[in-house]
Amino acid sequence: MQNKRNIIIIGIGIAVTLLLFYLLFSNVDRIKLHNWEETYYCDSQEPYGTYVLVELLEDYFEQEELKIIKKEEGIAELLAEKVESGKLHNYVFVGTQLRMDSVDLEGLFDFVLNGNNAFISTRNYPLEIKELFAEEEVCDWFDHHNRIPNETTELNFFHKDLRIKKDIPISYKRNYSLDHYVWRSYDQDCFWESTGTEMLGVADSNEVNFIRFPYGEGTFYLHLTPLAFTNHSLLDKSALEYAERAFSHLGTGDIIWDEYSKYDPAYQSASDNSMFAKSPLTYILSQPSLKWAWYLLLALALLYLIFRAKRQQRIIPIIEPVENTSLEYVKTIGSLYFQQHNHRKLAKHKMNLLLGFIRDRYYMSTNNVDEDWVKRLAVKSQVPINDLKNIFDHYQDIYDKDKLSEDGLVRFHKAIAQFYKKAK
Repeated sequence: MQNKRNIIIIGIGIAVTLLLFYLLFSNVDRIKLHNWEETYYCDSQEPYGTYVLVELLEDYFEQEELKIIKKEEGIAELLAEKVESGKLHNYVFVGTQLRMDSVDLEGLFDFVLNGNNAFISTRNYPLEIKELFAEEEVCDWFDHHNRIPNETTELNFFHKDLRIKKDIPISYKRNYSLDHYVWRSYDQDCFWESTGTEMLGVADSNEVNFIRFPYGEGTFYLHLTPLAFTNHSLLDKSALEYAERAFSHLGTGDIIWDEYSKYDPAYQSASDNSMFAKSPLTYILSQPSLKWAWYLLLALALLYLIFRAKRQQRIIPIIEPVENTSLEYVKTIGSLYFQQHNHRKLAKHKMNLLLGFIRDRYYMSTNNVDEDWVKRLAVKSQVPINDLKNIFDHYQDIYDKDKLSEDGLVRFHKAIAQFYKKAK
């Protein structure tokens, strides 16, 4: 039963180990992690970057130049240079929020006023832009765009030449799973009648999410669903067609892609230091290779605990055999008596040892040693009775005398030695 249990545990351990190796070394791209933050960065190939859109614009406006404004460059100065050039340009911004100070906003207004276009797709516009086409007294700027959270919204166009037969679904995912998202739309009751605002796009059949209105000699195009232009959305062919038709509203001219106005200095500062605020385990789990190395370590630790938890036989201690010191004792005592020339005492000691041997071996009492006792000992030990009488007669002679010579001790010792040799 125990062997069967061990085989099952070993089989499970091998299966888990093989599964981990399969996950680690096969289809590595499948386990690659992504950053699901809405960054909208033009060089980001993460789900909510805009790398695909920039490539699309470069192909769509292949005769024109696409200029990307980086963090270290100013907006107002560059737009002023484009106005002075006399050539028409298209300003494009796609992001969560348009972060412009008053100087850059004035530069943008002057840019559009002089006949250029501005395409802005964001969830949050500066108040100064909202005031250009809507009445502040009528609209609550913080609430009128919000709709009931949902996982997906469906987009299309109003114009019959641009309208797509089937609405384009745009979904929001977080960590590979659909999640609720607050989609936004325009409140048509807020539009200034005098601005000539035109509704271009619709979300979920009756919610306006894309408008344009003229400003001076140029035009503002305002779009409230920037997720439609991210890498994640444009992987779908229908969403790619939607993006092409949305940007077809722009006229000819170079593209000015605004990357600078996506950055929030406070947010960037926190992001730059976020790695130090996170625990080491958070960083490990954020890196695919480190993450799976960590999981493998945990699995190996688990397997170790499983095997160590099995009942094991305790180590049997080595027991040293009991050492028989009787012989050593006899040798020591005998040597001591012999050196003192106390032969009689040594002989008596030898006799006591012999009687003790007889008691232990043959279970015979030694209190009354007579002729019958000697006969019974001869029968049990199978030692000739004459040898036994020789021992006891010799001992009686030693017992009766006060001294014993060395030769007499030797003869007595030899007689006892013969008994030990012949005794059965």
